Amino acid sequence: MLRFSLPDAKLWRYILDAISALVDEASIRAGPDGMKVRALDPSHVALINLELKPEAFTEYECSEETSIGLSLPEMLKLMRNVKGGEAMTATLEEGKRLRIEFTGEYRRTIRLPSLDLTVEEIPTLKVDFTVRARLVSRSLRATVKEAEAIAETVRFKATKDKLMVSAKGEVSALDIEYAVGSEALLELDVREEAEASYNVEFLSEIVDSGYKIADIADLEYASNMPLKLTFSLVNGKVEYYLAPYVE
Repeated sequence: MLRFSLPDAKLWRYILDAISALVDEASIRAGPDGMKVRALDPSHVALINLELKPEAFTEYECSEETSIGLSLPEMLKLMRNVKGGEAMTATLEEGKRLRIEFTGEYRRTIRLPSLDLTVEEIPTLKVDFTVRARLVSRSLRATVKEAEAIAETVRFKATKDKLMVSAKGEVSALDIEYAVGSEALLELDVREEAEASYNVEFLSEIVDSGYKIADIADLEYASNMPLKLTFSLVNGKVEYYLAPYVE
């Protein structure tokens, strides 16, 4: 038995958006302790780790471990007309079909099959991050969008008092600086100065989804090591890992 409710269905759409930034199909594992998704993109460049505690929902019932296999493009197509303030209740019927009822100006119900997906076992990443920065997610998104317009990669460089983001294209270049004490950089902890480059297209997909979930983004990295971005909810989190770009 799996049944869960949210007061605003847009949150569920944003969560699905966050997963679809990397994959088209996902297995959502549900149990008494909440929901989890852990998936790699097809090229194995980026990873998502999503966790939602039972307290994230207005109602959550799950008596045993189960999973929901979703086609994310299909699910998001069915949810594209969701309005803010619409409540939703989802039920996994006999483990085979997900039924979602939306209640707002009127009541509507959608149903779609739960797919039988092969789940890849992904080992836990252990990275010794030397830079930790807390940023306003909208500012980070704007920075990445600027970089994406001119280059294929974006480079981060951190010193004790600032985080620098740069991109270099064939004819133009971009340099952005987040200084300690600025409105966009809320915290900066640099144990060791670090530089690393990342694929800007992947990063753009990630921040496009993440900024809808949380106003704050926690960014962690080390020289030529994976970058970790965390968007935290009151009772959950969405984490992304992105492999460094190596020429």
